[in-house]
Amino acid sequence: MTEPALPFETFMAQHGPLGDLIGRIDESIWERSAVSPVLKERARIASAESLGCDY
Repeated sequence: MTEPALPFETFMAQHGPLGDLIGRIDESIWERSAVSPVLKERARIASAESLGCDY
């Protein structure tokens, strides 16, 4: 079963090349790391807010 997309992932998917770059970074740094899922989501929220995404 596929996990539903997070709001940040949905937002980034709507923003072409930047979304593709973030997707590659996400895969290599976040998904393969041992960082707590809570810290990962807080970082995603901060990133989205810095881009003007109303999380």
